[in-house]
Amino acid sequence: MSKKEFIMPAGVKKDEAKSTSTYARYEVYPFENGYGQTVGIALRRVLLSSIEGVAITSIRVKGADHEFTSIPGIAEDVTDIIIALKQVLIKTAPVIPEKITISKKGPCTVTAGDFQKDNAVEIVNPDLPIATVSAGHSFELEAEIALGYGFHMARENRPTDQIIGQIPIDSIHSPVTRVNFDAVAHRVGERTDYEKLILDIWTDGRITPDEALHSAAALIRRHFDVFLGAEEAAEPPVIVPVEPIVTEEEKEEKAKEEEAKSPLGIKPEDLKKILAMGVGELELSVRSSNCLNREEIKVVGQLACYTVDQMLNFRNFGAKSLDEIQGKMKALGLTDPSAIPPDILKPYLDMNEAAKEIVAARKAAEEKAKAAAKAEKAKAKGEAKEDAEDEGEEDKA
Repeated sequence: MSKKEFIMPAGVKKDEAKSTSTYARYEVYPFENGYGQTVGIALRRVLLSSIEGVAITSIRVKGADHEFTSIPGIAEDVTDIIIALKQVLIKTAPVIPEKITISKKGPCTVTAGDFQKDNAVEIVNPDLPIATVSAGHSFELEAEIALGYGFHMARENRPTDQIIGQIPIDSIHSPVTRVNFDAVAHRVGERTDYEKLILDIWTDGRITPDEALHSAAALIRRHFDVFLGAEEAAEPPVIVPVEPIVTEEEKEEKAKEEEAKSPLGIKPEDLKKILAMGVGELELSVRSSNCLNREEIKVVGQLACYTVDQMLNFRNFGAKSLDEIQGKMKALGLTDPSAIPPDILKPYLDMNEAAKEIVAARKAAEEKAKAAAKAEKAKAKGEAKEDAEDEGEEDKA
């Protein structure tokens, strides 16, 4: 009895007539029964989850300390701007710059194509609108970009050394938007139990379907290389030393020890993230939010600088607002804000000084406006009195 030959695919056939820069159909055959389905599942999974791409991970916008605010002279609020920036498609050279910037004066509509030109960066969708700027105002944006894969939420993009005004955003790194495959029956000679793999790939323009397919196949191959000897592997396998096994109980105990050494039982890097949170994230009542906005308190760190007596001196700020805010602060772990190290609080103390100047200037302007209105009212009353007296004298005459 002769030995049955194991059939392997002859190559990849691309449908050139239907292909574009963002779509392509591929046919691969023949596969032994079941192998087409296996290869199709692996390729689809890797294409949708593991192809790398560049995306914006955080931004700084002039005039905005956090995402829950608006900017004078800009029609859109910061949340709308972030939604637009998540759609910016970026292609880069092998050496990826850390930041890209926009600086525009109004009146104008700012688009993705307004990012300052750099030989290392290309915007795939330059017509994407980002913001509308009024006359006499300007829009300045600094965006950090990074290479990654899949989808990362804003909290994953939050840097450990986050500074005031740096806003992390969700980032969509995957350049592959859709993948379909089908394993259909294929005939070789007299046998009809072979398979043909049909693969459809769509991308967003940052890479071509050919590049995506090549990257996916290379990534899968590198995973199988570890099972081969160094001579057979396309790349020699990397032997990683096995780390000591640490139980969950040991991890928890170590974490508790680290927290006990930190102020308030919070790690310094986590404490900085909490203090940099916008007060809008506390989900306060309308009354409490209005009180804080009136005092130009934008982030939790500013709130942590105030004592109870100082907060009770805020306009329209009463016991209910105080209880609400203290409850929110305790929920964040800030049971005793006075225990926060001064070096961590210093930037927020400086922000509060600037805020007090703004509040004082606003109060002075309001008092000036009230005085002017009062004077105008008195003047109008005096004129009316004189008119009445003149009419009385005319009647006597």
